Amino acid sequence: MSFIDNSLVWTHQYLFFFGQHKCVRTEREGQHKCVRTEREGQHKCVRTEREGQHECVRTGVGGGSMNASVRKGRDSMNASVRREKKRDCMNASVRREKKRDSINASLQKDFHFLPKIEVLRDDKEKSAPRLPLILILDRLRSAFNVGSIIRTAECLNIEEVWFCGYTPQPDHPKVKNTAMGTQERISWRYFKDTVEAVLMAQKEGYTVYALETVENAKSVYDEDFKGNIAIVVGNEALGISEDALLLCNKCLILPISGWKNSLNVATACAVVCFEVMRQMGNGKWIMDNGKWTMDNG
Repeated sequence: MSFIDNSLVWTHQYLFFFGQHKCVRTEREGQHKCVRTEREGQHKCVRTEREGQHECVRTGVGGGSMNASVRKGRDSMNASVRREKKRDCMNASVRREKKRDSINASLQKDFHFLPKIEVLRDDKEKSAPRLPLILILDRLRSAFNVGSIIRTAECLNIEEVWFCGYTPQPDHPKVKNTAMGTQERISWRYFKDTVEAVLMAQKEGYTVYALETVENAKSVYDEDFKGNIAIVVGNEALGISEDALLLCNKCLILPISGWKNSLNVATACAVVCFEVMRQMGNGKWIMDNGKWTMDNG
């Protein structure tokens, strides 16, 4: 084969391979382009869909009449939710009433032979004279205990409650929750220091008792309460301050039979107050020369 023939063969083979490469390249480019176009189309479609959704949300939540419509719809839903809650509350109240009536009917049926008992549920004004008793609260830390003591003081018509140191006062929110309105119906004072309060009570003619777990303290049931009385109750953890304790005329203790050596301060205070009322409640108290005295006549 001559050189020319070889050249033609080489040229033909080159063009053949070149054509295949071009074809493949073109095919691959076409596929690539096709794929790229398809992907771009999908991406554009997704982007357009997302933008459309975003625009829809933006347009609905944004300004204009659609925004007003959304707000109106939300207000309507909120009102509907409130109505549902109110209805649920009313239904719960009705269910409680029905349950109470059912229990009462059952009790009447089972215990029909007993006299009917009316439970007093309403608060009312009382005409009893004030109990000549002052409660001195020495640095109590729990507003709930203070509220409970205030409620006891109002129920027994105690003369005054004195708040000392950092003891929460009647305007404290937690005191109000526990006192349940009685904080507005008591007489009270505030003293920065308990020693000052004890000295003031003694100056006004009160016998000051310390309710404290100390040696030689007398049982509250063995004490004969007479005249004007002031009872000091101390901090839940620390008790009555030493300076104030030394100034008190007498010390009282509640007899305990269990493992714990003392009661909660509000509970202990209530026990002592009811014992004072029990001993002094048979007579009437009158004011004589600025002092409370009991008139048994």
